[in-house]
Amino acid sequence: MTISIRDKKCIVIICNLDTRGEDIVFVKDLIRGRGHEAILVDFSMEEPPLLAGDVTCEEVALRGGLPIETVRQYYRSNREAATNNQIAGVAAIVADLVKQGQVHGVIGIGGATSTLVSTSNRIYVGSLEMFVAMNAAVTRTALAPVIDRVFPFEGARDAYSHLASGAHFGKVVVTV
Repeated sequence: MTISIRDKKCIVIICNLDTRGEDIVFVKDLIRGRGHEAILVDFSMEEPPLLAGDVTCEEVALRGGLPIETVRQYYRSNREAATNNQIAGVAAIVADLVKQGQVHGVIGIGGATSTLVSTSNRIYVGSLEMFVAMNAAVTRTALAPVIDRVFPFEGARDAYSHLASGAHFGKVVVTV
């Protein structure tokens, strides 16, 4: 029996497969192992990635308005323009997936650029009202997360394994 993406919770992974492909595939496998679907949205700008994302960096670049060759050129000479293009492309693609009802969560994996792309104010999951209500509740109740365990960055694989084991109670934190 074939199960469509709509039958599972779907997590979008915003990533750069040109420099962190193996680690990202590891996380995708963990998500799938928990019974969810994962969609890799690759915004690579530096080099052609060894693996293709479910949404390729070429598709992301074009949705942002530039061909990938131009993005790679800009990456070396005008990194801000390259990054802004990829942010626009990722935001448009994630917005389409949200409209199709395929997004239950979004995670960004990588370094500083991945964080910038993943947390751009152009990616919306939920509504402004929900966000405001959540923040008001957190402030009103002084809600704080329960931290199960803290891992150094070098132990990120161990952290993901601990998370996948289901033995945690609370957040598993990786420090940078």
